[in-house]
Amino acid sequence: MLDAKLADLLEGLSESEYVPSQALAGHCGISDRTVRTRVQELREELERNGATIESRQRYGYRLVVQDRQKYQIWLKDEHARMQEAVPNTVEDRFHYLLALFLRDENYHKIETLSETLWVSTKTLSNELRQVEFALGHYYLTIERKPHYGMRVTGSEFDKRKCCMDYLMQSCYAEERAKTKLTPRIGEVLLDVILRQRIKFSEAAFQNIVSYLYIACLRGREGNVIRQAPENQQLRVRNTQEYSVAQTLVQKLREVEVEIADTQAEMMYIAVFIAGRRILGDESKLQANPVVTKAVNELSALLLDCIQRVYNLNFRENLNVRIALYNHLATFHIRMMYGIPMPNPILDEVKQNYPFAFAIAQRAMVELEQFYQRKIPEDETGYFAIILEMALESLKENIEKKNILLVCMTGKSSSRFLAFRFRNEFEVYINRLDVCSMYEFEQYDLHDTDYVFTTVPLHTAAKIPIYEISNFLDESDIPQVRRKLEQGSVDFLRRYYRQELFFPHIQAGTREEALRQICHQMAQVYPMPEEEFCASVLAREQMGGTDFGNNVAIPHPEECFVKENVVCVAILDKPIRWSANTVQLVILAAIYDSASAQAQKFYQLTSSLISDRVRVKRIIAKQEYEHFMKLLLE
Repeated sequence: MLDAKLADLLEGLSESEYVPSQALAGHCGISDRTVRTRVQELREELERNGATIESRQRYGYRLVVQDRQKYQIWLKDEHARMQEAVPNTVEDRFHYLLALFLRDENYHKIETLSETLWVSTKTLSNELRQVEFALGHYYLTIERKPHYGMRVTGSEFDKRKCCMDYLMQSCYAEERAKTKLTPRIGEVLLDVILRQRIKFSEAAFQNIVSYLYIACLRGREGNVIRQAPENQQLRVRNTQEYSVAQTLVQKLREVEVEIADTQAEMMYIAVFIAGRRILGDESKLQANPVVTKAVNELSALLLDCIQRVYNLNFRENLNVRIALYNHLATFHIRMMYGIPMPNPILDEVKQNYPFAFAIAQRAMVELEQFYQRKIPEDETGYFAIILEMALESLKENIEKKNILLVCMTGKSSSRFLAFRFRNEFEVYINRLDVCSMYEFEQYDLHDTDYVFTTVPLHTAAKIPIYEISNFLDESDIPQVRRKLEQGSVDFLRRYYRQELFFPHIQAGTREEALRQICHQMAQVYPMPEEEFCASVLAREQMGGTDFGNNVAIPHPEECFVKENVVCVAILDKPIRWSANTVQLVILAAIYDSASAQAQKFYQLTSSLISDRVRVKRIIAKQEYEHFMKLLLE
């Protein structure tokens, strides 16, 4: 089968005269040695299709056609096939170029690539910048050499990581289906880790299978990791993971999955395993002399940042510290070696835990300074899960309520209702009283938290009153439970104040919108406008605060207020924020983040911004009371 490389070589040959090897090398942008290899490949293809390549010492190579008709039919078919295979979209060309640079170490001229892809050199230059940007995330660079062209330089380990992220679903996908390597790798890996009692999450397991698959294919192409820093090898060689890597490679060879058994290959497989495993009992600290010092330092960095910026103290929470320590132990290995860790639930984390994700984003700035590299958003999501657990632990125990049940008259029916009520909601009840609708007017309500009634009540009482069915139907139970769990939400009007509700904001950019909002806030609430706004903008530079659904929740980097101040702003038109478009902005400066009311504020706000329908209705109406109604819906 003719490919672009062999087609280029065929184009450089002549039937009328010999072409020197050096001339062919210059034409194709390859070395003399590579010319000899490709000539042999092309000769084998031609000899099946009515032609051959004749070589003559000191003269070079000449194309000899023996069966003109057969040769021309073959050539026409091959050109048609190659034309159909030419990538014709920006995305297809992006993957084509990545695959070409990662799988071929030879130089490639932009003019040749332009002809192959049927695009102008100007278009190709622009698209190559995107390729170069993607490669840069893996510390790979495009080397440009005059008269030769371009090629990718960097470590083989970094090239494999790039292949895993970009080529597993494209050029390697067909080979994966043909060879059926991944099921064999998965079976062997599962057997080895069960015997060694090593635990992985499902996502981590699949990720290691992908790495071993890429290592096998790259090895077949001659891309073997032969060297690694000696100090790293010494550090890893005595670990359990290194022993597991040796066993794994040996078992894979037995099922014809060939991975080179160099010490460097073993080291990087061991590092991949160490960076993804779940460390023993997650409820206990796991000692690892390689990472203990760094993990202690990282843990202190994170907890200090969260205390300083959000006034949240998690240092005394042993469960949080253990979870953080055990996660940091493997995270540190991933960051040291640049190992990716996909997060399959990242979108759900951002949607459901926006406050925890915002805290994690800010905390990652400290880690980026430590590692001097960008922390992937997937990793931020994992930290957000731990922080959500920490926030949950701050919630107070269930507050028991004093409840009054109001019935029509019958004592037997009221006793039955009281029995059902206590049976269903005992955990929420401090005191449960029952009265008739006639006794209600004289009832002392001063220490009653809720009234649940089976009949309509006309009263000026300022406590929550809810109607239920006579016998507490199945449809009533979740509604009542939600009310008891939620408790009183009157405090929300102290967070969401009408004077800080700003509809119809007109802005074209994120910065313009935030400056307008901060200015209007300063007219209502006494605060240093410039410093506050600068802090909000500085926080945005650390990572966007948009969470989808047309919502952003910006906040200052440092706490400027001595009480909770929340502003709601609705833009007339959506604008590009960071990764998403935004029209509803909730700018929050929370002073007592650890309080039960603050946690309830975050809970209800998170529920609101995750609900696309409610957000659309808020944006459409742009009214304060409508916003508050939907917030509690």
